[in-house]
Amino acid sequence: MKKVLFGAMAALTLVACSNDEVTDVTKSKEIKFTVSTGNAETRAADSYCSNNLPTSFKVWANVGDKNYIEGETYTKSGDNYVVGANLRYWPADNIDFHAVVNENGTTSWAPATGQLSFNGYTVATDVAQQKDFLYAVAAGCSKPASGVQALNFRHALAQVMFKGKCENSKIYVEISGVQICKIKNKGNFALPLASTDAKNINHGPSGWNTALVSGNYGVWSDQMGSVTNAVSFAETALDNAGVNLTYTTADYATNNIIYMVPQTLTPWEASNGGTKPAEQDGSYFLLTAKIWNIAGGSVDKDNDVVIYDGQIAIPTDDRKFEGGKRYVYTFIFTAGGNGGWTPDPVKPVLTPVKFTVTVDDFVEETNKDIETPNA
Repeated sequence: MKKVLFGAMAALTLVACSNDEVTDVTKSKEIKFTVSTGNAETRAADSYCSNNLPTSFKVWANVGDKNYIEGETYTKSGDNYVVGANLRYWPADNIDFHAVVNENGTTSWAPATGQLSFNGYTVATDVAQQKDFLYAVAAGCSKPASGVQALNFRHALAQVMFKGKCENSKIYVEISGVQICKIKNKGNFALPLASTDAKNINHGPSGWNTALVSGNYGVWSDQMGSVTNAVSFAETALDNAGVNLTYTTADYATNNIIYMVPQTLTPWEASNGGTKPAEQDGSYFLLTAKIWNIAGGSVDKDNDVVIYDGQIAIPTDDRKFEGGKRYVYTFIFTAGGNGGWTPDPVKPVLTPVKFTVTVDDFVEETNKDIETPNA
């Protein structure tokens, strides 16, 4: 739009993971943000979605090659997100918006090109302190007829969750923690220049790990670091009734998740008596588990024998992790499996009881003749 706007507000709406509509717009000349949100409680490691929206975000904007907004924080106030005293108004020319949630590292902003990036972005090693890193771009914006400009946020990080299952009816397994070790947790991230308006909205049980929608995505580079991230669980039994570690498909926001910088993993090479996982560069899972032998029809913890109590190392796969995708790993204790590896020294966690048999030959004693008695 090539004329100055008077009298009506041109607002931006924040849309994360859904097509939820704007619930209220307050008329004003200044640029404000209004969002629709549910009542979901948030925690550092919870993921954002349309019913769990962030309480604030930062905005950078350029008009042509000129700087217009630089890192201003918009905070929720009533139904709107406002910037405080440093108000911004809609310009006469088109404007490009760039927004982020939970950024860190060194900010690089080039209004001449509209490039916003964060160098040295770091994912916390303490899972309780990890945050869902969001970004959005709306390029070439003028005030739409409705007075509302949609801004669709995407997830920059990958998300990892865990499930467990026991298919061996002769053992009872409890897992109290999972670590993913030797992963990179630092890198440089650049927002795309074009809009992120295409939405990934299929977040139901059938939607995990499906292809991302076509569109524009940020780019990671120079990933580095070799760290361990861990989640802890209440002692969760894995019985042969099904998959029951921590994750349910009905629960999008959960405490038991790990965020990862997108990367391709190189798995630890496990072998009996081989190199300890801590001494290799390869990635591996480290479970904290306790395993009982089941003598009867069901476990009796007071009387059944504990056959393992400690850590279990399992190599990761070599998949490529992408931002905006959730990866769910299921640890399955099979009837014929070794249960994983002890990390130091490397040997099978479970070794079936087998036997080799020898039988003593009969030892021949001194022969003795017995005569039948006479009549």
